[in-house]
Amino acid sequence: MPRRRFIDKKNATHFALVHRAQDDPLINDEDAPDMVFAEFSAPNTNKPSTSKKVKERGDLDEEFGMSVRQNEGEAANYGVYYDDTEYDYMQHMRDLGAGGEAYFVEASSKQKKGKGKQKLEDALREVSIDDDGASSAGFSQASQRSLMPEEMLPSEFVKKRTYQDQQNIPDALAGFQPDMDPRLREVLEALEDEAY
Repeated sequence: MPRRRFIDKKNATHFALVHRAQDDPLINDEDAPDMVFAEFSAPNTNKPSTSKKVKERGDLDEEFGMSVRQNEGEAANYGVYYDDTEYDYMQHMRDLGAGGEAYFVEASSKQKKGKGKQKLEDALREVSIDDDGASSAGFSQASQRSLMPEEMLPSEFVKKRTYQDQQNIPDALAGFQPDMDPRLREVLEALEDEAY
C-alpha cells in the first residue's frame, strides 16, 4: 500500500508571493519584508477536464439536437426577448381585436407598498461595511493568518482611499465660505495681499 501524500493538493490553501501593496501601512517600515504571501485560488481546481477540445458536427447535433420550432424567434417581434428555444412564448400572444376569447385588461395603478423612499444620505449612514471576513478563496482571515507569521502576510489595517484623500484642499475648506470667522478671513487676505 503506498504512503499517504504529505499535502492534499485539492484541499490545500494556495499562496502567491507578491509585492506589498502601496497603501499598506507597513510599506515604509524597514523591518517589514517587501514581499508578502497573498492567498489565491488554485488555477486548475474548478476546470473540468476535457480530452477533446474540438467538437465534430455530429457531436453538436447529438448535444443540441436538430429540432427547431416553426415560430422560434418570433416572440422578439412582439417585444419578448427571452430565449425561446426551450419554451414557446407565442402561445400566450394574441392580436388585439382579432376576436376570440381574449380581451385587454389594463394594469391597476401601482400603490406605494412596503418601505417608503429613502434619501441616499440616510441609506449611507445606515450601511456598515465589514470586509474583515472576506478573502478571495473563501477562507476567513483568521485561518489564513494562523498559517503563517504576521510579518509574512499583508497588513490588516489598510487605509481606504477616498475622493477627499486625493484632493490638495478638502471640500470642507475649499471655496467661498460666508460663515468663516472674520479674524481668520482677515489673516488669509493679509497673506495674499502684499500691500497689507
